[in-house]
Amino acid sequence: MLDHLAAHALDGSDEDARLEIRADFAPKLNFAAHQCAFPVLRSLEIENLDGEEPFEDLTLTLDSNPPFIAKKVWPITRVDPGGLIRIRDRDLEVDGEFLLARNEKTSGVVTFQLEKDGIRLARFRLPVDLLAYNEWGGAGFMPELLAAFCMPNDPAVDAILRDASDTLRRAGKPDRIDGYESRSRERVWEVASAIYSAIANLGLTYGVPPASFEHDGQKVRMPSRILDRRVATCLDTALLFAAALEQAGLNPIVALPQGHALVGVWLQPESLSTIAIDDAETLRKRVDLKELLLIETTCVTSRPPLSFSKALRAAGGTVGADDDPTFCAAVDIRRARAHQITPLGLRSSGDVPRAKAQEISAELPLEQAPALPDFDDEDSREERRDTPESRLERWQRKLLDLTLRNPLLNHRSTQTSLKIICPEPGRLEDSLATGARLRIVPVPQPTSQAQDEEIHRQRTGELITEEYARDELARRRVLVDLPSRDLSIRAVKIFRRAQTALQEGGANTLYLAIGFLRWKREGNDDRRFRAPLILLPVTLERKSVRSGITMMAHDDEPRFNTTLLEMLRRDFGVEMSGLDGDLPQDDRGIDVRAIWNRGRRAVKEVPGFEVVADVVLGHFSFAKYLMWKDLVDRTEALRDNSVVRHLMDTPSAPYTSDVGFVERHRLDRDYKPSDLLTALPADSSQMAAIAAADKGKDFVIIGPPGTGKSQTISNLIGHLLGTGKTVLFVSEKTAALEVVYRRLDRIGLGRFCLQLHSNKARKTDVLKQLETARDATEIEPEDWQRKADELLTLRNRLN
Repeated sequence: MLDHLAAHALDGSDEDARLEIRADFAPKLNFAAHQCAFPVLRSLEIENLDGEEPFEDLTLTLDSNPPFIAKKVWPITRVDPGGLIRIRDRDLEVDGEFLLARNEKTSGVVTFQLEKDGIRLARFRLPVDLLAYNEWGGAGFMPELLAAFCMPNDPAVDAILRDASDTLRRAGKPDRIDGYESRSRERVWEVASAIYSAIANLGLTYGVPPASFEHDGQKVRMPSRILDRRVATCLDTALLFAAALEQAGLNPIVALPQGHALVGVWLQPESLSTIAIDDAETLRKRVDLKELLLIETTCVTSRPPLSFSKALRAAGGTVGADDDPTFCAAVDIRRARAHQITPLGLRSSGDVPRAKAQEISAELPLEQAPALPDFDDEDSREERRDTPESRLERWQRKLLDLTLRNPLLNHRSTQTSLKIICPEPGRLEDSLATGARLRIVPVPQPTSQAQDEEIHRQRTGELITEEYARDELARRRVLVDLPSRDLSIRAVKIFRRAQTALQEGGANTLYLAIGFLRWKREGNDDRRFRAPLILLPVTLERKSVRSGITMMAHDDEPRFNTTLLEMLRRDFGVEMSGLDGDLPQDDRGIDVRAIWNRGRRAVKEVPGFEVVADVVLGHFSFAKYLMWKDLVDRTEALRDNSVVRHLMDTPSAPYTSDVGFVERHRLDRDYKPSDLLTALPADSSQMAAIAAADKGKDFVIIGPPGTGKSQTISNLIGHLLGTGKTVLFVSEKTAALEVVYRRLDRIGLGRFCLQLHSNKARKTDVLKQLETARDATEIEPEDWQRKADELLTLRNRLN
């Protein structure tokens, strides 16, 4: 997104080439985005391109024209030479009334301006499309916002549900519109059919939607307007159906095949795993399981209207396997509501009368529901299988992602990956294994007098680019077939994402994928997927803007794609032996060709499977796989922990412990100051927590920010270290680890902390930390005991 926006900027930081402003700003803005609090400014950065001179006391200003955003000013104290400032305060005041008043799309501009003492140093301007109040921006812009245009509280929806209730009553069915209360899929089918009949009886006329509306968006007719004018596009009718289904207590979705829109309804109270998906296969599977209905809503505009069952069959024909490459998105309304994407807050047009008899083109009766499986929601399934084994199985299933969303099984070219031109991947791995630092450079652009690649290949059997790549590798360069500017933008994106992953998650996610398995699913699905084979951990270095990006090996060990091994074992019965541990070696690192040959032998009899020699730099994560493997391989060892045993065996029962919690008012009576080795200040509640931990109590510390949780953890670690225990401190975010480490380091305990996250996890750093702890001078405890005795005397006097 950042590159796309920068490419369409009206101008850049041209006043002073030493400073650059970069902003990731929403390319479109409408009233729905404002109402649902979608982020307008996703990122804002200032970079000092000068490697020598700092900039101080700057002012960054944001203005908009027309004034759809309130002016905002950020003071910038200092930007160091070569430094990058990320602005964290990105909350902008958007004028909702201005956006609500838009009846047509207009163009706007946002301007970021960097000044010092009133002198402009840099400016960055971006165009923004200001959409009409009733205009959806398309799946290319926040597809989730489509849910805001599903308006169940429009008066027209109540009129439709009244007619649907009448249809049920005339068919001899209960006329209650009661959502999923009946706990019957057949009843949900009947209610959906009655709503279909009620809308079909309105005599709507089909309106042709704009071209590519599913990507670019369109204006949406509200339910009252549809009933008033009796004209609707496919998106209008899909949202009308979705509004009626939602008001009926059912869970609708809106699906967007290429150039079209459908509505779906869950036959049981479920939802998609995310608000929006781009995978039609997920919908087909749920339809096949009779958990979801997809409805072709434009069938109600036919003369006469087609039956409900025909509308279901017509919808199935638009989301077949052949349509997967062009399928755009599906939006789950219930999931969107859970994320506070609410219906548009527009004034209604008043009461809407029922359709008059002469306006109805045909009376469509209610159809009889087919035989469907028993109503069975996820909770009831889990209740029946609520055993220790089933819980363990669920944990394992959630950790091991064997879907096509996992890049370890289905790698796609993205803005955060680079395909390396490398005719000899083994040589590339050897170079990195021996410590080479390789520059990533673009393929030189040919001149009009350059050699003809095809003629050269016919004469020599070699490609000019590949020969050049071999020569460049000997000069410690690797080639990428991208223009210089595109390569620079993409490489910087990869570099920054790797830095962010390291800083926030504490683990390296950047790998050089050497070799891929091209594979396909069994059956008639002809799609081909690419899964990386060898994953070589690497790190990137960027000394300055002009120096480019350099790649070198990371201290972590190379590994084979173990997620792929598990998928092959489970789904295809294919075993690639000897690749889930130490990899075959040659005299310089791993033996790439030997590893590939093992893979080739394993899949030689599997149709559609092939090992290809591609090399790609990209991001891959093994964290969840490793946790899954722990659950599989060490189940009994994990049971030795009382907390894990409780969660596995008796999660519904209260957790009990033989160790009681220490009462705060008994601390002075039961503990001397020398008993609790707290080097940092602590109040009585924190001291009670430390005393409880000392006794082996399991507990949770809860408190709002600023109440001393990190301080308590630091004291806990210090005390337990002092009593000869080993402590493992784990956090989802690196920042929490750093806060505690800094506090321990200030009191002299930093040398006893082994940091195993981010850049501290390299072998050399770990060995150095161990050496520091080993060489630490032993301190005699007499000084501490004397101070503790003095404190005890003072405490007794005060008490």
